[in-house]
Amino acid sequence: MTQEILGIDVELAFGTEFVHSDTNVYCPYHDEEEGVSKSKSCSVNIGGFFNCHVCSAKGTAVDFYAYVHKIDKDEAREQLKESQTKAKTRKFRELKSPRRTGTLNPSLGSLCHKELFTLYEHKLAYLYEERGLTESIVDIFQIGHDEHRYTIPVYDEAEKLVNIRRYLPNADGHAKMVSHNNGDGTPILWPLDYLKDLKDGIELILCEGEWDCMLLHKHGFEAVTTTGGVKKWCKEWSEHLQRFNIVIIYDVHDKDNLGQNYAKERAEIFNCLGTSVKVVKLPLPEIYRGGDITDYFMKENHTKEELQKLIDDTPKYSSDNNDGAVAVGLNYLPPIKHATVADIPVIEV
Repeated sequence: MTQEILGIDVELAFGTEFVHSDTNVYCPYHDEEEGVSKSKSCSVNIGGFFNCHVCSAKGTAVDFYAYVHKIDKDEAREQLKESQTKAKTRKFRELKSPRRTGTLNPSLGSLCHKELFTLYEHKLAYLYEERGLTESIVDIFQIGHDEHRYTIPVYDEAEKLVNIRRYLPNADGHAKMVSHNNGDGTPILWPLDYLKDLKDGIELILCEGEWDCMLLHKHGFEAVTTTGGVKKWCKEWSEHLQRFNIVIIYDVHDKDNLGQNYAKERAEIFNCLGTSVKVVKLPLPEIYRGGDITDYFMKENHTKEELQKLIDDTPKYSSDNNDGAVAVGLNYLPPIKHATVADIPVIEV
């Protein structure tokens, strides 16, 4: 049995990345599913073995991979060996590739993007199947992989690389999204470089997070987000976006209803600037804690036509019909009435 797992890609077999020597995954033997099952009951380890604490299924990484992909064990082992053979070139790549030290290399985004399709092509399945992206979207936004995490390059308005956002699914207590270097994580509108080519007055969706933003682009919507989380906002962003008709779609059912409260705060700001703005609340069940665009499309199987109708049917935001609190930082203030631009609450970053 030990011979069976020698020289295979264990992470690919279990569909996870190991931060430590072991972790838990959803068990396919009794149909656990992400978003449905409450916990991951199957223990897997970097040595190539698994054991489910619910249904008692156990075996090797080859058994696991073969069962999930409905192929025989010989074929499973060949696929896993081939992936591991390609991964062995990592040590040579480390000698020539810029990494997370010193100044941000301008070519790092394109390099990681190239390596996603050469060294880490098995990582594409997550982008296509879990995130709902297409190869063209992956190319447009230069999504890549740096051996440990997915990479999303961040460019400023002059198309200069200013950060690499690094994402780890199933982070197991670690931060899912981190910046390339300390000091590179200053929040920015994303993707900022493409906004300059958009016409005034078009409908632009302001959403939470890069993944939702890319999924909206895949469905044909113009969309923008901010790096660094929903709590951060600054005056320059408001001024940058005020020439568009803004549609804010933030997460629902999250802790303390933060997403919707911040959506109202942003709406107040745009309203004061005379910008047309809507706050669209996704009709997701409360089982989605922090339900987002990805849940709407990928788990609830809504269509782009349904989202467009939801946007069309949502009335324009007005301070007069805002009966909720407005979130600024971690404090909640009453709705702003008849505010001027000077009164706009701004979170400087």
